[in-house]
Amino acid sequence: MKNLLITFSIIGGVCLSASAQNDVDALRYSFIKSGYTAKSLSLGGAVGSLGADIAAGGINPASLAQYKSGEVSFTVGLNNILNSSVYLENTKDENLFKANIPSFGIVFTHRKLEKGAPAKEGWVNVNFGMSMGRVADFNRIMSYGGVNNKNSMLDYFAERSN
Repeated sequence: MKNLLITFSIIGGVCLSASAQNDVDALRYSFIKSGYTAKSLSLGGAVGSLGADIAAGGINPASLAQYKSGEVSFTVGLNNILNSSVYLENTKDENLFKANIPSFGIVFTHRKLEKGAPAKEGWVNVNFGMSMGRVADFNRIMSYGGVNNKNSMLDYFAERSN
């Protein structure tokens, strides 16, 4: 009984110190773009039922059945990030322009041939696809600092106490 009490006490202590995501984290990480190829972005992400797009394989794997020949696909993206900070009347602007590859994919196709023509009956097509898509980019490091000679935390506490 004593061992059971000690075990539950340890588990309870671990559970008290555990933390999870809050509502701000849930909103931050729930934003997903509607697609990552030019075709899927132009359709607003509605390529799952359309098929024959490498982005559709992640939404609906059955859409790979629309491929009649193999494909290699990649998309080039450009990010322009502009940050502006103001601290004690000091302004700092930072502009970052970088290129990336938001998607890359390949589809292999094997068609069954009968006398040099595509087969019409039975299992006529085998497709295998792999793709990578960037849905978000959290790769940013921003910092800004300065010396505040106008007031201190003591001034703030004194103001709050009155």
